[in-house]
Amino acid sequence: MTTRKTTSDKVEVVENNTDEKTTNTPADTTVETIEFSVTLANGNKVTLEAIKDTQDLDFELLDHAQRGNYATFLAGALTAKSRFLLKNAGAKIRDYETISTAYGEAVGAVENTIDHED
Repeated sequence: MTTRKTTSDKVEVVENNTDEKTTNTPADTTVETIEFSVTLANGNKVTLEAIKDTQDLDFELLDHAQRGNYATFLAGALTAKSRFLLKNAGAKIRDYETISTAYGEAVGAVENTIDHED
């Protein structure tokens, strides 16, 4: 038992029952991803991987999308491997539209409007 004293003469007794075991069952962490290819402005071709269902994205990305921070939203949808590939392939801000449109097409949110590969 744990005893806590208050400023008055009364003593509050709080029971700590440590015999109970809690098991946290991890939620299903498997998220379906999709692959899509893009050609960057510098000519490098990369195949990117992103989360397919926007319902599986991190909750904080909703706030970014609502505030118009679409680049942050897109970065959150891409896997860490894809962000690494983009950095090493020399992706620049000018590639944002190509990448975001290709992602939108891959998830079915945007019609195919740009030829992303030569």
